[in-house]
Amino acid sequence: MVNKFSKLQTEVLEHIQNSPGNVILRREIKDMGSPSQINRCIRALIDAKELVKIGHGVYAKSYISKYVNKPIIKGGADAAWLEALTKLGVQWELGSAAQAYNAGLINASTCSHDSTFKKPLSRQTFL
Repeated sequence: MVNKFSKLQTEVLEHIQNSPGNVILRREIKDMGSPSQINRCIRALIDAKELVKIGHGVYAKSYISKYVNKPIIKGGADAAWLEALTKLGVQWELGSAAQAYNAGLINASTCSHDSTFKKPLSRQTFL
């Protein structure tokens, strides 16, 4: 069997698979090669459906859905977004509906993504 990835791509994939959580920031793997090599690695992993881009320099581990044959974010999109915000150092908290649901005050949460930021975001937050 022929390896479909280069040596660097295989190393990056192993690093991603062994890293905790389901979100990978580009800056976590930037030291593994030159910027152009990392770009090619990430593009190859997205094309191979190992990663899904969820933001600028933010990627999520994925798996192939047996129902639609497309990549799906492991752990769900809401969890991936919150994990990405945490990794980026953004302070956030669950919104009031999610807090009430978690506390057992209501039986069903009416929203799938309910969170608030503790302070205003700026582009500088992510650089």
